[in-house]
Amino acid sequence: MTLREMTYFKRLNDEFERKLNRSLTMREKEFLRWLAKKRYSETSL
Repeated sequence: MTLREMTYFKRLNDEFERKLNRSLTMREKEFLRWLAKKRYSETSL
């Protein structure tokens, strides 16, 4: 995969995440943040 393709896919991914974040409620965001923290603490043990 070329660099141009990689940046293109990254841009698509960022856009997708932005749309996803916009559609999430505050509670869902908090839950995802908590889940990420939990997963992080489990992997660092």
